[in-house]
Amino acid sequence: MLGTWDLDLDTFAAMILDAGASGGQALPPGTSMEFRGNYYTSLDDKGAMKEQRDGLVISMSTGGNTIDFTIDSYSEGKYTADGEQLDVFEVFELFADVSTSVPGLGSFDFPQGSSFSDGGSGAYECRTDDMTVTMEGFLPIRWDRVDKILSPPPTTP
Repeated sequence: MLGTWDLDLDTFAAMILDAGASGGQALPPGTSMEFRGNYYTSLDDKGAMKEQRDGLVISMSTGGNTIDFTIDSYSEGKYTADGEQLDVFEVFELFADVSTSVPGLGSFDFPQGSSFSDGGSGAYECRTDDMTVTMEGFLPIRWDRVDKILSPPPTTP
């Protein structure tokens, strides 16, 4: 499981939509979501985890209107894995660029910022070229192995 992985956005979208529906937060009828861009995670042999979102676009369409959220961010945290369970913790995230586009209102850029989270855990199955992670109560998501070195985004003062 060591190395860098790119999230399969179709499995991510399915998990998000299913979680909303099963949690009573169903989207209005006819609403669709599309994900574009990349969401990488890298796991090293010392228990360090890095994540990078490169132009990750979340598009939500309903009633003929589409709202796009674009995220460029980088995070670092720690992880443990025992062959069955993956635990991610102490995650610090730096948001380099977060913006949204709303029809009729234009685009809005959010200020650079950061957040800290406890992380999460799930069962995992790792093969040579892909890894599946399933958090309790959610559909599984797939990560595909890629050759990429993750690095923090540049920041502006």
